[in-house]
Amino acid sequence: MLLTQFLFSQEKKIAVYYEGQGYLQPFIEASIDSLKNNKTQNYLFNSTSLNQLKLQNKIESEKEKLLQIYFNPENSNFNLTDSEMAGMQEINNQINKSSYLLVVKTITLLELIEFQFQLFIPKDSLNNLNTSYAKLVGTEDLFINPKDKNYKKEITNALQRLFKESNSKPRTILKYFERNLKTGDTILVPLNSTVELNGINSVDEDTEEIFYHWRNIHSNNADIKLNDKITFIENEPIQKIEIHKNGIFKIGFKVFDGIENSNEIVVVVNTIEKPSKLVLYDSITYSEHNFSVLNKETLNSLNQSQFFPIYRDSIVKNEILITTKKIGLKFDNKLHEKYIFHDFQLDSANFYKKPKIKLLKLNSTFTLEDRIKSYYLYIKDKNDFVSEPQQIIHKFNSFFILGISTSTNLNFIFKYKNFDNSEDQETKILSDSTSINETLITQKFSINYYILKNISVSVTIPFNTHTIKYKDYIFEGPAIISTSLSLHQKNNISNKSGIIFSHLKLFYNTYGEKIESEKSGVFDNGYYFAYHSIGGSIGLKSKLIRTNLFHVDLSFNGGGSFFLKELKDLADIEFSIGLIFKFISL
Repeated sequence: MLLTQFLFSQEKKIAVYYEGQGYLQPFIEASIDSLKNNKTQNYLFNSTSLNQLKLQNKIESEKEKLLQIYFNPENSNFNLTDSEMAGMQEINNQINKSSYLLVVKTITLLELIEFQFQLFIPKDSLNNLNTSYAKLVGTEDLFINPKDKNYKKEITNALQRLFKESNSKPRTILKYFERNLKTGDTILVPLNSTVELNGINSVDEDTEEIFYHWRNIHSNNADIKLNDKITFIENEPIQKIEIHKNGIFKIGFKVFDGIENSNEIVVVVNTIEKPSKLVLYDSITYSEHNFSVLNKETLNSLNQSQFFPIYRDSIVKNEILITTKKIGLKFDNKLHEKYIFHDFQLDSANFYKKPKIKLLKLNSTFTLEDRIKSYYLYIKDKNDFVSEPQQIIHKFNSFFILGISTSTNLNFIFKYKNFDNSEDQETKILSDSTSINETLITQKFSINYYILKNISVSVTIPFNTHTIKYKDYIFEGPAIISTSLSLHQKNNISNKSGIIFSHLKLFYNTYGEKIESEKSGVFDNGYYFAYHSIGGSIGLKSKLIRTNLFHVDLSFNGGGSFFLKELKDLADIEFSIGLIFKFISL
């Protein structure tokens, strides 16, 4: 194929001759007439069809014979009459008036049609029909399928290839993330990561269909490894590349519109290490809200802080990026600003002696329908590349106003001081001993009722009791009913395991008591009294079970109480281990 470029200052004539079946004559002529100079936007041609030419005193069949003789003189005997020579002269004059002659040949091959375009510069050849009638300056051959919707575009492209000044050169646009690249740029690619080279915005003003060409460029530069290649998919506008070993690469990208290539963009690719993923001791945290009688707080006012200890010796805050959505391989402030979670602190004073991330105001956007929110924790390097995301899950739970618990208790009841009972004239000591040292093991059941989010009242009863004798008194222990006021406080040592809650409890115990008769020495069922004690305890709780319906905590408690009135010289030390059930409000 010989392609020639001509410069036109004004519209010129072009003669067109169709040899064969003459398929698509109107479309081809319209396409020729629509060709413009891509710089001046002037039309290039005014076409004349020789097949439609009217010859003087010649019928249509005689004209076709003369056209065939004119364009195929080697197949004729040249014995022309004067009238035929006059007709040949008319054809020759029409061609010589034109700047160009285009011969269109067509052949049918089953469903395909072969088109051959031959472009000539005319010359007067009538005096010697054995000499070519014009100078051939370009050819285009193509096959089209009329069932293909793009077949007309293929014909137009073929004509533009003959007259390149009618074609606008395609323009290459190559992006890496949000950066437009130009020749000479260097891009950084993290190892073992998939990145995109995007050439889809490359454009051609004449056609929507362009071809994309990617290549590796070898270099004699010692810094660029000649044997290393990046794998490309042919004619794909977007290339997803992944490099698994360190190196420096040079690549080129250009587009082709079917007529000419764009300018090539050549860039250097340099590999870097990707930031390592941040590992946490625990990636799930909870915010809890207890429905209660006096608690008027809304969800938006809870704003609980959460802690995430990091499994790393040191880190700086500028390296940490927390978002509400995944952001991909590289951080772009314009694109990702709306997803950044800014309310966090970095603290090293914690149980693990490791850096700790403290997230603030996690509840500021919570609704009852939005009980679980995810955040994504990244490490960001100086080039704004980020690590794989560490997902942080924050679960919000609201609990019913009532909860239940059960425990195993160990009680030590003992006399902690001497008590002078001589003033009590109605009571006489019938027991031979005034000492006491009782150890009791019991099971208890409690109902908890929240009056504020961190304050609850409880009623506790034992499943089993023991009879205790002291002086004139015989009573049932431990307390047959206990009422308490508890303050709950979260310590934030860990979200997943270990001790996470503490509480302080003040209680009032009631003991069942029977007085032994002075005379008979037997129980008098007609007298039934109650004695009391007051005390307090402290406790620790640890998460045990978490489901979508309820939570179970393991509790440890220790405390003591002092008896009142007649038994005020006695004390009770109590240790317990138990389970606390809290039910989630759906």
